[in-house]
Amino acid sequence: MKREIVKKELQTISLFLILGFLYYLWLSVTNIGIPCIFKLVTGWQCPGCGITHLCVDLLHFRFVQAYQANQFLFVTGPLLLIEWIYVFWLKVTGKTLPKWNQRLVLLYLIALIIFGIGRNLL
Repeated sequence: MKREIVKKELQTISLFLILGFLYYLWLSVTNIGIPCIFKLVTGWQCPGCGITHLCVDLLHFRFVQAYQANQFLFVTGPLLLIEWIYVFWLKVTGKTLPKWNQRLVLLYLIALIIFGIGRNLL
């Protein structure tokens, strides 16, 4: 059971890494990115706007530019990685996500929405 969970998680990670690498190659060759539908419809930046620039800048060790692309995700990215590792560990050990962690994730999402609104008002 644990082996199947680990295998499934590794397959998911591999898929995301492969798709991310292909998208990076596509950007490098064409300089055409995926447009933000929210921004096209409203003219406002969504909370995730700048993720592509953030990732590309991090790959090139341009930390100032990565921060400028999306400050919230730049700062909280390591926390998201820790959360993913924690949830993975819970799955492997057969434990459920504790209530405090569910509340923490909800608080994070609220903070992300507040950031999304704030970045458009300032």
